[in-house]
Amino acid sequence: MSNIKPFVGGNWKCFNDPSKVNQLVADLKGLEFPSEVDVLIAPSFLHLLNVKHELSSKSLKVSAQDVNQFSEGAYTGSISAPGLKANNIEWTLIGHSERRTCFGENDAVQAQKTVKALEQGLEIVFCIGETKDERVNGETTAVCTRQLSVIAEQIKKSPQNFVIAYEPVWSIGTGLVPTTEQIRDTHLDIRQWLVQTIGVEGNNVRILYGGSVKASNAQSLYSIPHVNGFLVGGASLVAKDYLDIVKATLISKNDAKL
Repeated sequence: MSNIKPFVGGNWKCFNDPSKVNQLVADLKGLEFPSEVDVLIAPSFLHLLNVKHELSSKSLKVSAQDVNQFSEGAYTGSISAPGLKANNIEWTLIGHSERRTCFGENDAVQAQKTVKALEQGLEIVFCIGETKDERVNGETTAVCTRQLSVIAEQIKKSPQNFVIAYEPVWSIGTGLVPTTEQIRDTHLDIRQWLVQTIGVEGNNVRILYGGSVKASNAQSLYSIPHVNGFLVGGASLVAKDYLDIVKATLISKNDAKL
């Protein structure tokens, strides 16, 4: 049976209508999230500090959506790891596919960001995943392990600072969900890479699934071996749906789950 605490993260992406954000925060404040699950939300930078303040009484982790690969200084438009730390933001996403595809950030950039984040003691949700063509061409495992390999040394040094989020690029926001077998096999491959890379501690690094996760499919997805939680997009913008997804991780573990 698993002793891994489930983890659910909600990525609010670049949705910034103040009235909608304020309503979402108010809705979240009115809900009780189970303490048995680590729950994270990642607002846009425009709302990050306000959301952190407003939800300070809740047991919710508040995360940046990204961090730069530099530090403080002349880097207009970016957010540094020291800046996040100074403002009591303890988490950041790194490597989201939209950073890779929309902004042209390669594996080396994700590695540099990871180093800077760890220098400040930040905790990281590190995102990996393949495109549709890479899936069709049988390259999923190669792509995911390549994306992980550039941070292998950092994971070895600080495995407790990492959560890995597998998000097939072709499933994000499309309504398309991989088959149970595809998710199971990919998560198993990631788990095996972690164990081979950092040893037995690799069994304790949480691996999330992300890509068209909804309240209606969360429980069946969580039942898949090696799925330790979710990184959620659109469904995290509706407080009750997000809570339902969080609660889906409280299902009984089976013997196959790590």
